[in-house]
Amino acid sequence: MADGTATAPAAPAPVAAAIDVPPTGGDWYEVIAQACAMAVADAVAYLRNTEIIANAAIGVAMEQLLADPDLAGPRAAIEAAQASVTAAVASLEAIGAASLQTLRAIPRPAQSVAAD
Repeated sequence: MADGTATAPAAPAPVAAAIDVPPTGGDWYEVIAQACAMAVADAVAYLRNTEIIANAAIGVAMEQLLADPDLAGPRAAIEAAQASVTAAVASLEAIGAASLQTLRAIPRPAQSVAAD
């Protein structure tokens, strides 16, 4: 936000219980599962990158605090860095929950067993 505070993303909207899917073939399920997996992987990458930036910012702020413990700016930078990581974690949790909800809401294709 403009004032430097981070807010957690809104909870994902419920997925419709009945989704029109083709009655035959299972390719659609794999496509949806892959899309969910990619969304989670992107959220993990976002968290990892946010943590790298936050750690760098905290390192610089700590150096400034060691030089002058009375400075307020570095303390605000540390709080903002920690808030950004907290927001990235909340985003990962929301995306993971939405992906799980999506996969649970769609019917799985019938599994065929090969005869040996």
